[in-house]
Amino acid sequence: MLDNNPLDRNNRRYKNSKNNYFSLTFLLNWKFIVILSLVISACSIFWLSDLIISKNILDKHYQELKSEISNLKAESIILESELEYLETDEALELLARQELSWAKPGEIAVRFLVNNTTENCLTTSENIKLKPKQIPNWEKWWNIFWGTN
Repeated sequence: MLDNNPLDRNNRRYKNSKNNYFSLTFLLNWKFIVILSLVISACSIFWLSDLIISKNILDKHYQELKSEISNLKAESIILESELEYLETDEALELLARQELSWAKPGEIAVRFLVNNTTENCLTTSENIKLKPKQIPNWEKWWNIFWGTN
C-alpha cells in the first residue's frame, strides 16, 4: 500500500537525490552562492577595467586624430591661399623675374654671379691668415662626442 502511494514514491526519489553532487540543496548552499558571486564579480571587474582602459586609449587616439585633422585643415587653407596667389599675373611675373631672369620689353635683366671662394680675391699671404687651423679627423670626432676644443 505504501508503494502505491504517489507521495511516497516522490519522497523516495527525493531521498535518493540527496546523495547527488548537483542536488538542489548543494546549489542553495550559501557558501557556493558566495563563491559564485565572488567569481562573477571578479570577472566583471576585470572585464570593466579592460573596457575602461581601451576607452581611454581610443579617446587619446581620437584626440590625436582630431588635432591632426585641424592641423591639416589649417595647412590646406594656407596652401589654397598660396595657390590663389600663384595663379595671379603678379606672382607669375615675380617668379619669372626672380627664377628665370626674364625682363619686360625695354628692360635689361642683370644677373650677379657670386664666387664663394676667397682665394681669387686675396693674395697668398692673406689666404694663409684666413684659413682655419687644420684639425685632424680623429680630433673632430673627439670634439663632437666630448665637446672639448
